[in-house]
Amino acid sequence: MKFIKCVKYDIKQGIIQRWFHILPWLGIVILFCFDFHKQAEMFMEETGYEIQLHMADYLCYIFAGMRRYTPSRDIPFEFPVIWVLIFAYALGVILKYPYENLYTHGIQIIARVRRRSVWWFSKCMYVILKLFVLFMILYGGTALYCLAFGGQLLGLPDYMMMLEASDYIEPLAEWSVGAVIGLFILPVCTAICCGLIQIFIGLIIRPIFAYISMMAVLIASAYMQSVFLPGSTAMFIRNAAVNSDGVLSDNTLVVLIVYSFMAVCAGVIIFKRWDILKKEE
Repeated sequence: MKFIKCVKYDIKQGIIQRWFHILPWLGIVILFCFDFHKQAEMFMEETGYEIQLHMADYLCYIFAGMRRYTPSRDIPFEFPVIWVLIFAYALGVILKYPYENLYTHGIQIIARVRRRSVWWFSKCMYVILKLFVLFMILYGGTALYCLAFGGQLLGLPDYMMMLEASDYIEPLAEWSVGAVIGLFILPVCTAICCGLIQIFIGLIIRPIFAYISMMAVLIASAYMQSVFLPGSTAMFIRNAAVNSDGVLSDNTLVVLIVYSFMAVCAGVIIFKRWDILKKEE
C-alpha cells in the first residue's frame, strides 16, 4: 500500500503536473513526420512512383538510426540526428524530478514509509511510466498525422526501405515478430532501460553527468553495433528482420530487461546507504 501511494504521488507530481513536457515532445514528433512526408512527396515527384504511405513508414524514419558504421573513404559517416534527438529529449525530461523530489518532500516521504526501498522503487516506476506515456504519445501522434494526410495505419514500410537503405536492407515481405518488436517495442524498452540506468548513475555522480553519460552511450551506438550496447539495437535498420547483418529482437529485449533489472537492484542497494543530507549539501 505504501508503494502504491508513492507511485500515485509520483504520477501526480512527476507526470500530471509536468504535462507541459508533452508539448515540445509532440512538436518534435509532428516536425519529423512533416519532414518525412515532404521527402516522400519529393521522391514520388522525381521518380514518378505512386506510393501509399503507412504509419510504419513514419516510424521507420524516426527510429531508423543508421547503418552499421564501417570506416571508409567512400562511405561518409552520417550522424542519426533524428534518432538521437528523440532519446535525448526523453531522457532529459525524466532527469530532474527524482532528485528534486528527494531534496524537497522526499525526506519526509521516506520518514513516513520508513523504507528507502519504497521511495527508490517508486521513482523507478515513475521513469517507466513517464517514458511509456511519451512513446505512446509518439505512436499516437504519428498515427494521427499519417491519417490526416491520407496515409494508412496498417501496412509494410516499403517506402522507407527504398528511400533510405535500398542497397543494404531487405524489404519486409510480411510482418514478422522480430519486425514488430523492433519497430514498436524496442524503442520504448531502450528508453526505459537507459532511463533506469541514468537514475542509478545519478546516485553516484551528479544527475547532469549521468545524463551526459547516457548520451555518450547512445552516440557511441552510432559507431558500434552490439547487442550489449543500449541504443545500437534500437535502430530499426540494424534489426535482423530487415538486415541480414543485424541483431535479433528477442536477444536485444532480453539484454534490455537484464540491464534494467540490474540498475534497479544496484540502485536500491546504494540508496539504502546513501547519505541524503550530505548529498543535499
